[in-house]
Amino acid sequence: MDSAVTARLKVCVELTPKPCGVVVFGASGDLAQRKLLPALFSLWARKLIPPSFFVLGCARTAMTTAEFREKVRAAIARRCTARPEECEAFVRRCAYLAGEYFDPAFHATLAKTLAESGAEFGTGGNAVFYLAVPPSLYGALVGRLSAAGLLRQGENGESWRRVVIEKPFGRDLASAAALGREIGRVLAEDQIYRIDHYLGKETVQNVLMLRFANAVFEPLWNRRYVDHVQITVAESIGVEHRAG
Repeated sequence: MDSAVTARLKVCVELTPKPCGVVVFGASGDLAQRKLLPALFSLWARKLIPPSFFVLGCARTAMTTAEFREKVRAAIARRCTARPEECEAFVRRCAYLAGEYFDPAFHATLAKTLAESGAEFGTGGNAVFYLAVPPSLYGALVGRLSAAGLLRQGENGESWRRVVIEKPFGRDLASAAALGREIGRVLAEDQIYRIDHYLGKETVQNVLMLRFANAVFEPLWNRRYVDHVQITVAESIGVEHRAG
């Protein structure tokens, strides 16, 4: 279908995923182990990720690739139902690089590893950098990636680079805007992906459904009458390794 026609009709078209490497900063932490790695494997098992794909975990924790792969296996076993051959095919595409996030030598090694892995798995230079690190590091880390040339995209769309950042984006509106400006100095808007997984929770989605499906609430639930919406989510887990 023509793209202009698709836009006018507001048709949701599922795009064929493109080859890419996924670089996870904070790969030894709780978010990566509990959520990101199992989610990537789930996409892989459902063939929603192309065969030309790899995961490069980065963190300050000293660890070998073999040790990281054991953690990946354990993370998949805890969260997913996996056939052994699927798990091993995914694990073979995982590697690990330890280092200090703001050390130029680390970024030089990262650039070399990305190039080698990209050639091995045929990703064409496409890469996603997922920042599973404290929000206070976002701006400086993106700046360091840019200074090292790791966010440079190919001409004419030959290759692309993306950055994913998790909530919270600053402490308030002013700090969120400042973070946006800082990141925007080195990234185009279509290179930035902001993730707040709580907006996808069923209860949050139901607020909109309840408003627009109810003739009584719809004219009243707006900024003139509602100061704010507060939703409390009780969790069975603690802070774990997410503090700091």
